[in-house]
Amino acid sequence: MTPRETEWDSGLEGERLASRVVDALDRQLALFRRLDLLSRRQREIVSDGDTDGLLGVLGERQDVIEQLERLGEQLRPVRRGWDSMLERLPINRRAEVRERLDALAELAAAIASRDEADRCVLEERRGAIAGEVNTLGRARGAAGAYAAPEPAATPRFQDVEG
Repeated sequence: MTPRETEWDSGLEGERLASRVVDALDRQLALFRRLDLLSRRQREIVSDGDTDGLLGVLGERQDVIEQLERLGEQLRPVRRGWDSMLERLPINRRAEVRERLDALAELAAAIASRDEADRCVLEERRGAIAGEVNTLGRARGAAGAYAAPEPAATPRFQDVEG
């Protein structure tokens, strides 16, 4: 067991455990809310077709995701023994924990839904651009087929001495 795992399991009971779990879930909620705001901004940027703005938002989202991953590592021992941990919480605090978990699930679902919709829009645009490029290539080929042949080059050198 790692020091971080024993930190959660070493005699924390009741209110102390509840406070620590609620604090961790609050930090996770704050990060998910930030991710939700970025997801909403991403939706606007995708709608506007702003590629540079999209890259900026994706960079910000990556920072938030990395913070969530670090926090997830800290919470891994709690998730592993979730049922036993809930039993060690005071009954009146269990509802508080469940509310936060429900809020996290709701935010995660909303973000995933928007991301999927954005992915579909970007896929459609990519397909449309590929079609335009293909059409442009065929149009150039057709125009080249009907173009007048280039005049034969006139000789630049003459054999004057014979």
